[in-house]
Amino acid sequence: MAGGFVEPFDTWADMHHLVSQERVDGAATVAYFCNVLADSQAPLRGEADEWLKAQQEHLHQQALRFLSRDIASLWPKGTNPLTRELYWNLLVDPSGGKDEARLDAQFLRVNVEPSERYVLSVPGSSAYRIVPDDTDFANLYAVGDWTACTINAGCVEAAVISGMVAANGIFRSVGADTKQQPIIGRSGP
Repeated sequence: MAGGFVEPFDTWADMHHLVSQERVDGAATVAYFCNVLADSQAPLRGEADEWLKAQQEHLHQQALRFLSRDIASLWPKGTNPLTRELYWNLLVDPSGGKDEARLDAQFLRVNVEPSERYVLSVPGSSAYRIVPDDTDFANLYAVGDWTACTINAGCVEAAVISGMVAANGIFRSVGADTKQQPIIGRSGP
């Protein structure tokens, strides 16, 4: 995984281990490019479908620009040395599209629904995070990078720690204290 690259896709993850899971004939690797989408004005009532289509088109144009201009730094052998543009035939397209039309066969996703937007860790908000193993409800555990789990930031590490805190809480609740696992950065299991 590489982060801190150029906008609009500053994070790249080489996910070649997912080729067998993605099941795309002809795929040699899988690459994820992502970033935070800049906020835009919410759609007017009744215009959500058009707005969503415009957001998706905006993403498509950003991806097209990225693969035409910026990808060469990451994939120098997959790009034209003079133009720095991606060799479009490297993209799998079962329909046989040509050149940049092959981008249409790729999975592009724009998260704009409120439930898809990311939870921030702004100053003063940590006090409102739920403790994974102390929700005030019997037999209810909260897990995710949005919980109070040592790392109050959105990342896979926080999600894993949150899951470990909840698992340790479950072990305690069933009297299996010896099965608790130590968590780096936390005192005690």
